[in-house]
Parts: sequence; structure tokens; C-alpha cells
Amino acid sequence: MMFADFRFRYAILAADEAAEKDAAKASKAMLRKLSKSNQLNVDTFKVGTTKVFFRAGMLARLEELRDEALSAVILKFQCSVRHYLAQVEYKRRLDREDAYPIIQENVRAWIKLRSWPWYRLFSRLKPMLKGMKSNAEIEALEKKCKELEENHKREEEARKKYADELRAKIEQYEETKAALERDRMLLDKRNKEIEELNRNLKSESESNYENAKKAAELEKLREKERKEWDEKERRMQMEAENEANNHKTQTEKLKDQIASMQTDYEKLSAQRKAQEQMNAELVDEVAALKNKAERAEEQKKKLVEDLDAMDDKLAAEKRANNEHVKHNKKLEAQLKATQTQLTLALKEKHDNDAQGDANLISKLQAMLRRCISRIEELEEDLLEERKLRMKAERQFNELRTEFDQLTEQMAEASGQLTAEAHINKVRAEEVSMLRRDLQKRNLNHEAYISDLCSMQYATVNNLRNLSQQSATLETDALRILDHRRAISKQPLPRVYVEDPDSDSE
Repeated sequence: MMFADFRFRYAILAADEAAEKDAAKASKAMLRKLSKSNQLNVDTFKVGTTKVFFRAGMLARLEELRDEALSAVILKFQCSVRHYLAQVEYKRRLDREDAYPIIQENVRAWIKLRSWPWYRLFSRLKPMLKGMKSNAEIEALEKKCKELEENHKREEEARKKYADELRAKIEQYEETKAALERDRMLLDKRNKEIEELNRNLKSESESNYENAKKAAELEKLREKERKEWDEKERRMQMEAENEANNHKTQTEKLKDQIASMQTDYEKLSAQRKAQEQMNAELVDEVAALKNKAERAEEQKKKLVEDLDAMDDKLAAEKRANNEHVKHNKKLEAQLKATQTQLTLALKEKHDNDAQGDANLISKLQAMLRRCISRIEELEEDLLEERKLRMKAERQFNELRTEFDQLTEQMAEASGQLTAEAHINKVRAEEVSMLRRDLQKRNLNHEAYISDLCSMQYATVNNLRNLSQQSATLETDALRILDHRRAISKQPLPRVYVEDPDSDSE
């Protein structure tokens, strides 16, 4: 593994040492730290000039150490995040608990203020005081509106006058500008015409002088061209002959190339056909391999079934062998008993007749031969059974190894499945915890909203009552004002004063 790749991959195992800029030095320092902390042995790796060499299985060990370090970091991060979220939730709940007494204090103060008699008198007199001053205020506002309208009209008239004056001045400016541009264009045209005339005169004089020179040069060039033309004709003839010869050679070469191309095409077509045949054979081989794989799976199933059958056969053979051993032991005991009986009979009947002894001896010898032949047959059967047993054990061991390999593969797959199941369970538990927290928060939010709604409803009712009271006070004030206006509109009684000096009124 390259130094840069090693540092990038396993920097989490030794973060301080991996901070160095040089990748080689950083990787060496990381390996020293890992060897000092007994996470790696010195014999399991070697440091080269550009790479680090590990023994078999050490990269898996490093991956395990990296996963452990990552899991520790992630656990710390999760703990810090959960601590922060818990603090936020605790602060929110404290703020909510602090809000309750503030709202209650405000509501109590409003209830006390509402029942205070001076506030009631103020709330009743306030609209009346405004009503007394309303006429004067309205008149003052009307005067201000009229003044503002007059000022607006004056400003509009002045703006219109200024706009007309600006338009007239702009038109005059544009007319003068257009006249100046026309004059400037005429002057430019005249200057250009004068310059063109001067240029034409100079060019005509120069052209006349050059034409005289060119006429002399043309005569010389004509003579040179005649000579060159004759030489060119000769050269063209030679080139035509050479080109004809070259064309013939090229045609012959092209014919040869066409023939070679035809042969190449035939070869390529043959190769294409061979390739198609090879592709067909490959397809057949793939199908055969698929069939072999299917047969291997079927053989695997059969081997499992044969294993079970062999287990049963082994158990039966073991039972049969045990029975044969028992039977052999019985026969050996019978042999020993017969031999003892023979010896006893020989001793007891040693004094008997020779004929009777001979008959007994012959009978006993026949019995012994039968027993010996039976024992030999049983021994042969035992040998055959042992051979069969050895074969069965070999087959059983082979099948057992295959079965163990399959069980290991199944165990690995089951381990992965269990790990995934455990991860899914953990995730499901986390999701359920989050759902519970969300439900709790929703319930708390709904309770808070219901409290606010009830408080809002109470405040709305209080405001309605206040608006009704203000409406009644306004009606009373209007009645009083109407009555005063009616009194003010009535004509005053005339008073006549008599003058003693005059006779008139």
C-alpha cells in the first residue's frame, strides 16, 4: 500500500502523526504508534521506499481497528448531539413554564383594572371628550386639506409651465444641434472630395510613370516567357510520358492490391465464420456450464441426502458389527467350552474302548472344523465389513468436509443476516423513540395551543364587552350633542329697551 493511501485510509488510528505533510514520515510515525500501543506487531509489516508491505490478514485487522475508532467517534458525536437536543428541549420547557405565570399576571392585572371604578369612569368619559373636540378638529383638518389642495394646484401649474419651457428649450437645442451637424457633414464631404482629387492626381502621375516602365519591362518579359514556354512545352511532354508510365505502373500496383484485398477479404470472411462458430461454441459452453452448475446443485442436494443415508447405514453397520462381535465372542466361548469338554472327555474316557474313543474324537474333530470354518467365515465377513466401513468413513469424511464448507457459508450468510436484522432492529427502535418524542411534542404543542385559544377567547369576550360599553357611551354622547345643537339652533328672544328721550323704539 502506498504511503499516501495508507495515511488517507488509516489517519484516524493516529491523527497527530498523520498531520505531518510528508506522507512517508507520517506513515512511519503512524506505524510506530500502532506498534507501541500493541495494536500491530513489528513482524507483521515492512516499510519500503514508497510503500508499506503487510502480511496476509493484517489489512483486515487494520480495517477492524479503523471501524472501532470510527464507531467511537460516531458514538461521541451522537452523545454530544443528544446532549445538545436535550438541553434545547429543557430550555424550551423552562421558557414555557416561565410564560405561564407572566400570562396569568397580565390576565389578573387586566381583571383588576377592569373592575377599578376610576378606569370605568375614564373609559366612559374618554369618547365624550373626544366628541367635544371633534368639530374643531374636523374644521381644522378641512382648512388644512383646502390649503394643501390649493398648494398642490399651484405646484402643478408651476410644474406645467416649467415643463413647457423645458420642452421649448430642448427643441431649440435640438434644432441648433441638427444645423451644426449638417454644416459639419458638408465640411467633411468637401474636405474628403479635395483629398480624393489630390490623391487621384498623384496616382495618375505615378501610374503614367509606372506604365512607361511596365511597357519596357513587358517587352523583356514577353521574350523571356516565349523561351520559358518552349522549355515548358518540352518539360510537359517529358512529364506526360513519365506520368503515362507511372499511371501504368500504378494501375498494375492497384490490380495487385485489389487481388490482395480480395484474398484478405476472403480470409476475413473465413475468420468471421470461424469467430461465429467460436461464439456459438462459447454459447454452448456457457449453457453447458449452466447445466453443470445446476447439476452440481442437484449433486449437492443428493450428497446431503446421501450423507443422511450414510449416517443411517453407518449406524446400522455399527449395530451389525456389534452383533457380530457378540456372536464371535459367544462362538469363542463355545469353542473354549468344547475344548474343555474334549479334554475332560479324553481324560474320563481314556480307559474306555478304542472304538468309542475314536468315534468321539472324530465327532469332536468335525465339530471343531465346523467351528473353525465358521470363525474363518465370520472373520472374512468382518474384514469385508471393515473395508466397507473404511470406505464409508472416507465417503462420510468427504461429505462431512463438503457439508462443513456449506455450513460455514450458510453461517456467514446467516451472520450477515443477523447483523442486518440487528441494525434494522436498532433503527426501528430509534424510529419508534423519535415517533414517541414527536407525539409528546405534538401533545404539548396542542395543549399550549388550546390554552392560548382559551385565553384568546376570554380576551375577545372582554373586548366585546368593552366595545358594547363604548358604543353605549358614544350613543349617550351623541344624544347630548344633538340636544345641545338643537338648543343652539333655537332663536333667542328679542328684548326691547325704551328710551325716554326719543319716542321711537
